[in-house]
Amino acid sequence: ESLLDDHLIDVQDNTSNSDKGDQSPTSLYPVKFLNSLLEATTIYGVTFNGKSFKNNAEDQKSAEILSRYVTTWGSNFFAHVRGVLLQHALESDHQEYKQEEEDDERFASISSELMKLVTSVRDIASSLALPEVGLDMEVASGLVEEAVGITESLVRRRVKRKFRLLRVRVIEDCISPFISSVMEDATMANKETIIRTAQLANSALSDGMQFADDTIQSILGNGVNEKAPGATLDLEMLKLAVSKNARKFAFWLAASLEAISGCDMADDHVLLDVKRMLKPDDEGDHELDKLVIEAASVLTSDKSDDEEIEADRKEHKLVNSLREHIEDFASDAASDVLNIALVEMCRLAERNVSNNMNQSMVSNIPKSGYRTDKQEQINVDVDAMISIRFKIAASRSLSIYASAKGHEASSTACYDIFESCSLKSEFFPHGPSDSALKVLEIAKGVCINCSAVFGGNEMASSLPDFNDDYRQDMSMNGASRLASGNHGAMKGLSLDVARMFTEKVEIYPHPLDIAIFTRDHVISFMMRVAFRAWLEQIRQCTFAPFAYRQMQVDVEFLKYLLPHYVNEDSADTLHSVLTDLLLNVGERCTDPECVGISEFHDEAMGKVLSPLSIALNYLNEEESAGRHGE
Repeated sequence: ESLLDDHLIDVQDNTSNSDKGDQSPTSLYPVKFLNSLLEATTIYGVTFNGKSFKNNAEDQKSAEILSRYVTTWGSNFFAHVRGVLLQHALESDHQEYKQEEEDDERFASISSELMKLVTSVRDIASSLALPEVGLDMEVASGLVEEAVGITESLVRRRVKRKFRLLRVRVIEDCISPFISSVMEDATMANKETIIRTAQLANSALSDGMQFADDTIQSILGNGVNEKAPGATLDLEMLKLAVSKNARKFAFWLAASLEAISGCDMADDHVLLDVKRMLKPDDEGDHELDKLVIEAASVLTSDKSDDEEIEADRKEHKLVNSLREHIEDFASDAASDVLNIALVEMCRLAERNVSNNMNQSMVSNIPKSGYRTDKQEQINVDVDAMISIRFKIAASRSLSIYASAKGHEASSTACYDIFESCSLKSEFFPHGPSDSALKVLEIAKGVCINCSAVFGGNEMASSLPDFNDDYRQDMSMNGASRLASGNHGAMKGLSLDVARMFTEKVEIYPHPLDIAIFTRDHVISFMMRVAFRAWLEQIRQCTFAPFAYRQMQVDVEFLKYLLPHYVNEDSADTLHSVLTDLLLNVGERCTDPECVGISEFHDEAMGKVLSPLSIALNYLNEEESAGRHGE
């Protein structure tokens, strides 16, 4: 026991002298204690467990005494060593990441001592297990396991800390400068800005992966860094620790990117498992849902460790501060550009992060004494969960963007709805309202932005020929339209029947859905949100006859131009939403006699007009004036 006390005093004196610049080498474990333990145990074993001693009860008792002696003092020894090594590790933990080189030197000496410790304990255990000494093999192997356990725990702690510092570095030196650059540069959300920002996102991600490579190299070494733990410690142990923490880093990065885009930062304590209603034969969808839930709920830290919880709080605070900075200071254009860029960053990470970390580990494993000419096979994403997690992050970020643009469009459409719904006039509407025009204006911007990132055409199809469509619609007015069955207003039961045959449309995707990264998907989602929000606002109003006719024109105008923005299937879905919207307006019209009437006799023009012909006439006039109605 005095040897342990003397060693502790020597270590403390050495630490004090090293702070003053006076280096005096002192082993981090008491070698004299091990030698004394070996000597005492050997003498006892040879004396009482020799060959002359028969295998009787007294022999068994002496063996138990020997095992108890070694176990007791072995425990005291390892408790002492664990305390000394932990103290050194805690001193390293207080270093800032900018002093990592000095910290690596400190841990290099610790890792060297760790390997000496394991080697010494193995030698002693082998000696004690000899027949001449007679120590129980389980006790001897327990000593070795204890030494290896101390080494593994400190290695895991060190690797974990390295990757924690990596997280902070990525936030402060990659993501934060990227966000600041976008906020300064993106004054307009046009195609050139989107492309330039996507390139910046690629560069920021590449910088982050370079930091990850530097971190892995500082741990494994590859013979370049002689002070890396990989130069002295067991490489299989290090590989396992690095793979585990690299995987956690990837999941953390995905969660952070989606949080910056506007999602809530994931709380690993609580997981809301939302299952969709699927038919029993939808086995493929069930399996996909399970996979998405599993990927989204992977823990990025050990929640049983108080230090991990505290580190999580600090990282969450950094991420949340970035999001708050965007909300407080970013312009609308910068926010749009940034959200799209974060989607693209997540998609790039889905393809590159795991591959880059695999390659970094392979290239940094020391070759000497471990690897042959055969290429080392390492895969931190063997179950593809990292790729799925980044795809989920990209999908959620894209949904945030599309939803935000949909709410922007609906806010524009509903800006003066309480005034416009009460407008009265003896004339018919001249064309679509500003609300409908602004919805399509926002949709056009989204089309351009998504086309710049996801590729493809900016629009789903070219603009139709307004003149031909106008003439065709006018030819159907009057007698020919009456023959088709348009006989009067829709009232009461007719409106209810019409609603029964309206297609039920899912506005927001299920949380487990993976988005399709195309212009059409985003525009369809954005318009569903806009039209449904518009509909909800309509339910709070009552409409004068002129306002009802204006809504008829707006709906026909939007239906007519939808194929220019989305494909046929999406257009049909949006038609259903617009039809439901107009039915709700009809229910709230103060003059039931005009509800459902799709022909207006304009006495001044001497024509029978329809809502569509009014919209087409407006488009013709805009085109003749050199302004396109898109």
